[in-house]
Amino acid sequence: MTGKTAFNNNPKKAFAAIGIVSVIPIFLGLTGLFYLQGMDYVISMILALFAGGIFYMLHYVMIPKTHKDRKWMPTFGAVFGFVIGFAMITTTWWGPITQT
Repeated sequence: MTGKTAFNNNPKKAFAAIGIVSVIPIFLGLTGLFYLQGMDYVISMILALFAGGIFYMLHYVMIPKTHKDRKWMPTFGAVFGFVIGFAMITTTWWGPITQT
């Protein structure tokens, strides 16, 4: 491989970056657990924002690449996983997220 890469082919820097990025969701999850309890409206807005990001990614990145490469399973898997995740969130024991 020629040219510059993100970490100049330094595996230690790449491993450190992956380690940092993999720990961030833990802290964000705990933050949401402790600070967003009872804020159903805020949580639903966050979910809507990220759902829009997933649809943007699918529409402008994955679907054109899939159409070009004629490989449909990655896009189908992404859409199917998103639908299952959304269904799981809206049908859990506390019911659909509604604003009170």
